Amino acid sequence: MGKVSRLYRSVPGFRRLKRAWRSRGFGIHSPFAFRFVTTVLRQKGEYYGYSVLRESCPGKREFRKASLLFRLVCEFIPDAVILDPELGPSMQSAVRIADSRVRVLAPSAVDEALLLPERVMLVCGASFIYRTNDRSSRESEIISTVMDNGGTVVVFGLDRKDFPTVKSRMKGGMTFTDRHTYIFVNRHDLPRQDFEVNF
Repeated sequence: MGKVSRLYRSVPGFRRLKRAWRSRGFGIHSPFAFRFVTTVLRQKGEYYGYSVLRESCPGKREFRKASLLFRLVCEFIPDAVILDPELGPSMQSAVRIADSRVRVLAPSAVDEALLLPERVMLVCGASFIYRTNDRSSRESEIISTVMDNGGTVVVFGLDRKDFPTVKSRMKGGMTFTDRHTYIFVNRHDLPRQDFEVNF
C-alpha cells in the first residue's frame, strides 16, 4: 500500500486532485473534521454580518480572509482573540461583527496568566510566526500558551516549509490548510491529523 501511495504522489496534479476531493468531505472520517470542512471552511452561504463586513474590506481578497475569520469566531466562540495588528482593521471588524462580546487583544497587551482559563484564538500573519523561532521572544510565549491551553491558531500567509515548525508545538488536535492559510485546532480530545483542503 505504501508503494502505491508514493507512486500516486509522483503523478503531476495528484495533490491538487486529492485536495479538491477532500474538500467535499470525501475520505474524512472524523465527524468534527467533516463538519468543520464542509460547513465552516467551505461555507458559501451568506452570513448575517457579511453585508456590514464587505463595507470594511477594501477588496475581494481582504473580504475572503475577513469572512473566514468571521466564520471561525462563530464556530469556536472564543472569549478573547489575540489579533496581529499587521493584518489590518478589517480583521478586527470581522471579530467584532461576528461576536461583540469577544475581547480583541494586541499581542503586546496579552497577559498569559489572564488567558489560562479562557478559550483563546490567536490570529496572525507569517511575520509573527517567524519571530517565534526565537524561543525567548514574546511571540513564542504567546503561541506556546495558546497551544498548550487548547486554543485555536490561525496563520495567514505562512510558507509551507515553516508549517512543520508550528505544527511541532501541538500536543493534540488537527490542522487545516489551503496552502496559504493554516488553522491549528488544538483540542486534546481530537486525534492528531492534518487536512489539506480548498477554502
